[in-house]
Amino acid sequence: MIKVLRWLFNAEVPFSPSKSPCFYGWVIMVAAMMGMILSIPGQTMGVGPFKEELMFNLSLNSQQLSWAYFFGTCASGLTLPWVGTKIDQYGVRPSMVAAGILFAFTLLICSQLELILGTIAYFLNYNYRTWISWALITLCFFAIRFLGQGVLTICCRTMLSRWFDLRRGLVYGLGLAISTLGFGMAPWLLTQLIRKEGWLGAYFALACFVLLGTVLIAWAFFRETPESCGLRMDGLSEKETVHLRAKLNHDDLKMVRDLTRSEAMATYSFWVFNLSLGFWGLYHTGFTFHMISVGNQLGLEEGRIAELFIPIAIVSVLANLTFGQWADKLRMKRILVVMILSCMLGNAGLLTIPHHQLIGEVVLVLGLGISGGLFGVVAGVVWARFFGRKHLGAINGVFMLTTVIGSALGPLLFAEYERWLGSYQGVYITATLILLLLAVSSLWADNPQRKWHTGD
Repeated sequence: MIKVLRWLFNAEVPFSPSKSPCFYGWVIMVAAMMGMILSIPGQTMGVGPFKEELMFNLSLNSQQLSWAYFFGTCASGLTLPWVGTKIDQYGVRPSMVAAGILFAFTLLICSQLELILGTIAYFLNYNYRTWISWALITLCFFAIRFLGQGVLTICCRTMLSRWFDLRRGLVYGLGLAISTLGFGMAPWLLTQLIRKEGWLGAYFALACFVLLGTVLIAWAFFRETPESCGLRMDGLSEKETVHLRAKLNHDDLKMVRDLTRSEAMATYSFWVFNLSLGFWGLYHTGFTFHMISVGNQLGLEEGRIAELFIPIAIVSVLANLTFGQWADKLRMKRILVVMILSCMLGNAGLLTIPHHQLIGEVVLVLGLGISGGLFGVVAGVVWARFFGRKHLGAINGVFMLTTVIGSALGPLLFAEYERWLGSYQGVYITATLILLLLAVSSLWADNPQRKWHTGD
């Protein structure tokens, strides 16, 4: 059995990357971004469109569903540092295939929730139906968040960062342009799928799509590193690498040594970037999870808030392409500041919509679009640039833990603010103050490698 698995995941099977007509890293980029798109059912924008259906069919209110999402997401997040080390140990390719199979199976279970719930409630007691519903959806949230937002995302980011160095920013910018369109279209597409097939039928369709897509893409196209395929990072010869490095003349691109997870976590810059990205995940997840009720409170017509995700995606793509190229030339902390200020702009849009809908929507689209585009670039580039490739899976695991915990808190905080204050406005104001603090803190978040290569 072990020999069969070793053959299946050999770098030369089903074809040799070294014989590719172009540098195989570009194939890796497309495969990684397709893998990210396949993780959507486990992302908040893949859960948000199902919220109202889950509440109605499971007899849960907004707070109960938000708490289920919180506990399921938190539990999944706590496993991710361990998962990151296992991905480093066993490899990205087999990890992605295994996670894809389990993810599809979880979505299949979600498509049978009514049957499972009815059976369990019958044998136990219908008086406990609400508690049974809550426990069941919590377990489902744990599984889809762990496998979709967690394992699949870590695998894709880790693999892509191992194939590129000097072109990492450019590649992430181009690649994220692909996935961002998918993410931006997801709320609207899933809403249409639910209307056509029902929420159970939609989950069944997603299970089939994820199973076929993930296994095929991961096994056929994923590869661990360029060195394992007889290639070099960036697809450049040693002479070309030296020339490009000299041309860029950028201190942040100079790698002195790989840091372990513990060493990375001991740096100031790690926590500034980690917490900033994590808070963006918290805010964006809360907004996306409650997007229908947010739209209702803002006085928007039904379905309008989901439609806004399409122009947000277009702006994100433009931000991906623009800042992806600049990421190879600029210091990462400057891009982080722009991301944070853009998120604050999105807040301003939400506060403006009730008073002037058109202006508010434009500001919201620009703010969330730019910040969303930059989130992908920063998260994809910073860890390998600051801490090296050797322990990248473990470091990404800690980052994903923060992001997942943030995404667990987001929907819950939005729900509790709305419960106690009667609206979501308090969230927007609090978020603006926190973002301002993070923007100031990021001014000193330098690349740790700069200290070592300058001899400080």
